Order: sequence, then structure tokens, then C-alpha cells
Amino acid sequence: MIRNSIKQILRMPIRSFSFLLLIAASGMFLTLGAVLWIINNSVINTYEDTFITIGTVEQKALSINTTTRWNAEKKDYDLRQQPVYSRLLPISMLSFEGANYIHEPEKRSYYGSYAPNYTLFRTNESYIELLIAEVTPLEDCIPDESVRVKINKLFFGNASLEGTTIWFCNHRNETPLPLEKGKNYAVIINLSAWAHGSRFEKSGDAALRLLEYGPNSIYIEEYESDGTLKKDPLEDEKNNSSPYYEVTEGFYDSDIGKRLLSLAKGYDMSYKTLPVTGTNSTTLLMPFYSGDAYISQGRDILGEEYEDGKKVCLISDVFAKNNNLTVGKQVNLQLYCTNSQYSAGRDAIYRSNGAEGEVYSVFEDSWYTVVGIYTATLGNSQMNYNMGGDEVVVPMKSIENPATNIIKYGPMKGYNTSFQIPNGSIDDFLAEWEKYNTDELEITFYDMGYSQIKSGLENMKLMSLVLLIIGLFMIIFLMLFYSHLFIGYQKVRTAIERCLGVTKKNARRSILFGIILLLFLGSTIGCGMGGFLSRHISAESLNHIYYDSSYSNIAEAEVKENILEEDENTLVVVITILVSITVINLLGMVISIYRINQNLKIKPMKLLSEKRNQ
Repeated sequence: MIRNSIKQILRMPIRSFSFLLLIAASGMFLTLGAVLWIINNSVINTYEDTFITIGTVEQKALSINTTTRWNAEKKDYDLRQQPVYSRLLPISMLSFEGANYIHEPEKRSYYGSYAPNYTLFRTNESYIELLIAEVTPLEDCIPDESVRVKINKLFFGNASLEGTTIWFCNHRNETPLPLEKGKNYAVIINLSAWAHGSRFEKSGDAALRLLEYGPNSIYIEEYESDGTLKKDPLEDEKNNSSPYYEVTEGFYDSDIGKRLLSLAKGYDMSYKTLPVTGTNSTTLLMPFYSGDAYISQGRDILGEEYEDGKKVCLISDVFAKNNNLTVGKQVNLQLYCTNSQYSAGRDAIYRSNGAEGEVYSVFEDSWYTVVGIYTATLGNSQMNYNMGGDEVVVPMKSIENPATNIIKYGPMKGYNTSFQIPNGSIDDFLAEWEKYNTDELEITFYDMGYSQIKSGLENMKLMSLVLLIIGLFMIIFLMLFYSHLFIGYQKVRTAIERCLGVTKKNARRSILFGIILLLFLGSTIGCGMGGFLSRHISAESLNHIYYDSSYSNIAEAEVKENILEEDENTLVVVITILVSITVINLLGMVISIYRINQNLKIKPMKLLSEKRNQ
């Protein structure tokens, strides 16, 4: 029977060869489409798991207020521009129907934690930019240019500067009050400009290009929880034309004298301060999102720890090294002030005094367990978007008093206000936001380039699906068509075999063997070719085509780590080839057996009477 079946196939060479070629082509399309679809789905799933879409929010100024400030070196005014806001908009404006948040919008504050028992990267002993001191001019002078003064007593700053002389200028005042030789003056001064003027040019220091110190006001800003500025009893000193004060008997018992001594204690406290940031997810912090900061030891804070407000934290590797801290150890956080305007990256706690001049007291004292240690690099050129020195990250809900002793208060900005939405949902979000938005808020989205690759991924997925469907439909069509040609052509042969006593089972085998032989050869050749072609379209090449690494190097690295490896890719191809061959042969057998059974139902004599199709 098998020999007869092969002979019958060989008697129809054109039909047999065309069937073989077409089955091979359909098998190639089927296998290629299936492999691409599997690999593409793997890449899509990897992108979905790796890419994150966040939005940052910034309140736009309604106008710009231009002011002037005297420049003693230029003997002219500098123009300064400051934004003017209608009011400080609340974060609740971003809570609207249709907003599908993964992490709700948060406006972050950062807190000052008094840390006298820890080694910090910044100490007042090495700090020379700001000093609180008593100084004596070396001559009668008006400090409208750089003049020499001696530091007689230092209340805050680098102790090594006591007894030395510095260049001093009331740089921002057009008509400063004079200084008298031999008198002592109490001042808060900081490095402010290059030394300049006739005295400096005649001195031996002129060739050194030194900086001068300028006086600061003793006025203190402090805010209520709603952003209202508290009144300072010494508010008149804010615009004091000459903020230096002659030290006479009983001076330090006066309001200004007490304020200076209190500020010295406050500044000293500020240089023993850890910045602490509360958040609901590290992905909402731009350094972690962009990969400029990453967990190098331990783990990230978990979702349930954020939700439950657990006393856990992340610390920097520098802080950990300087204090012999490891994952699992505890850190004492003594929160005493709040900064609701800047981020720890741009700003350091610069004082620890309230509007009355008093040194702040700790309002929350807790021990936090270190669950992760992060490494941070300077990424964004804007310091606000970087991590601060020794910055500690904690769950926002773990801080029980989030708005106490507020030293700064400001609007929503990109570095302190953000949220997370599902990948690919930016357009949907904006469509809903259009119903509620205000022109004063500007939302910027970051998705690591996901929106750029989305259309490419969808096109590749559609292409692979089309190839798979084309291959499947070709197989069905070819089997229906050629089974008619092969089986219909052999109706007479079937009738004769039946008349000679051949059973239906053997007659079915006689016809079926030749078709299955062609089917197996064609599917094996075609599926093998499809698998070979698919090896040249790997997951990494898909990644290369549709992924722009300029959006996020860390995302690209994570994608490459998670896409199918070479061995896995080969296994996928082999399994797909075998499955495709099996599907083609099973489908062919089902259709062929059905057509053969249709013939076998007809009486042999009736088959002989029918006109044979050749």
C-alpha cells in the first residue's frame, strides 16, 4: 500500500512539487511569525516591567517682578527678576476624576535632623563661607569697597580664622555707614564677591584674586503650615542699609545682640544636620528615576512599608561608610525643621532659628532601620534635581509632623512635586486633565522613551501576527485545495481497491501516506527556513531598532538584562519549529482524512461510474 501511494504521488509531479513548495512557504511564514510574536511579547513585557512613567508638576509664575540691587564693584545697580504667583496652589488640584495614578501626586518637603553623633560631609569647622564674628577695621573707612578688618572673636565658623584679617565690603548698599578704627562690630558675613577697590589694588593681595566678605541681615523668615509668613520682631532689620552693629557695653543683652548669639547656635546646629526626604516611592525622586542614584546594598523601601509608614530608610553610601552603618542597623533621626520649597540637592539647612530668634527644638525623635544603601552621582546640572549630601529617604507617612518649624515655603516645582501613571497612558491623562487644568500648572512627563518605542513595538507585534495568520490560512487553503486534487484524482483507484477486497482502513492509509509524506517534507523544510530567518531577528535587535538609549541608560541596561538570552532564544526557535511542524501535519491529516472518508462513504460501483478528475 505504501509503495502504491508513493507511485501515485510520483505520477503527479507538478501537483506534488507545487504542493511541497507552497507548504514549505506557509510553514516558513507560520514559524517566522510565531517566533517573532513570542520574542516581541517578551520584549514588550520587559519594557512594561522596566519602564516607568512619571509626571512632574510646576506652578508657573503669572508675571516677573524686576528689582534692583547695588553692586559696589560696578558702582551701579544689578537687575534681579523674581517670579510672581497669584497664590500657592495646593497639591489637591491634581486629584480629579479619571486620573489613573499608580502613585498619587506628592509635594515633598525635606526635613532637618539634628545629628551631633554622626559624621557628616559638611562641618562648621571646615566651613569658611559664612561667619558670625566681631571684627575691627584697620582704619577709618566707608566699606563701599573692599577694606581690611580683623576678626577679633568668632561665634560661628572656622576657628582658624579668628585673629586673621579679611577683606570686607557692604557690597549691596549704595550708601553704607562708616566704620571706625579700633571699634568692634558684630556681623554675620559670608563670601559674596571678588575683592575690589583702590585699597585692594594697592595691597599685596591684588595678585591673588581674593574674595571679600559681605554682611547678611539678621532678619529671619519662618512660615505657617499654610505658607503664611510669620512676623519677625526685628523685621525692620531686613532692609538695614548697614547690617553691622557696634559692640558696646551690654550689647549682647540687647535684642540684636541676643539674636546674633542665637543665630550662631542655630548655624552651628545646622552644620550638624542630616537632610531627610519623605516620599511615597523612590521612583518619584528624579535621581532614582534617571539612574543617577541606585540601591547598591540591601533593597528599596517596599510598597507596604510606604503605605504603613514604617520606620525604615535609605542612606547614602558615603554616610554609611563615614558612620560604619550597614543594612539592618538603625539611624536616629531628630527632626527639628522643615523646608517646603527646595530639595536637599539644591539647599542645605542654613539655619535653625525661628522668627523669634530662638533655636528650634526637635519635634520628632525616632529610630529608623536601614533597609538599603544607595549610591548617587551628580547627574542633572540643576542641583535641585540631585540628591543632597548625606540625604536620608524615608516613607512620607512615617513622619508624624510634616509641617513644623518651616524655614522655607514655595510653590510646586518639578523637583518637589511628582506622580506616577501607567506606561502609555499620557494621552489619556492629558485628555482628562484638559477638563480640570489651570494655566498656572505645567506638567512634564518622563517615560524613559516608552512613548517613542510604543508604536514600533505595536507594529512589530502586528507584523508577526499577520505572518502567523497568513501561514495558518495558507496551510488550511492548500490542504483543502490539494486534498481535493490528490484525493479526487484517486477516486477510481479507491473504488478498484475496494472491489478487490481492500478494507476501508487500508484504502485510507494507501491514499493518506503519500499526502502526509509531502506534507512532512514541506513543513520540515519551511519551518526550518522560518526558524533560520528568525535567528537574525533577536530580541536584542528589536531593542536596538526601537529603543533610544538617550532617554535612560539605566532602563536600557535593565532591558538588556531581562530580554531572552542566546540559549533561551535558540530554545524558543527549536520548540516553535517542532510545534509548527506538528500543527501543520495534524491539520493536514484531519483535512485529508475527512476528504478520504467522504469518498469511502460512496459505494465502489458509484465511484467507478463518476467521471474521474485528473
